[in-house]
Amino acid sequence: MILVDDRSTDASTRFSELITSTQYIRNDEAFGFIRACNRGGRLARDEYIVMLKLVG
Repeated sequence: MILVDDRSTDASTRFSELITSTQYIRNDEAFGFIRACNRGGRLARDEYIVMLKLVG
């Protein structure tokens, strides 16, 4: 699992601690959902990609 953090300020930054085998990437600045997806997608190496957005 690849988790791209687009400069979250809430508790979602703890997901990488709770889920094992996660590649956690935190953006230096907030780029927005699409650019965060592109960053994670470039690292993906499997047949399928699922993009999810946490809304809170």
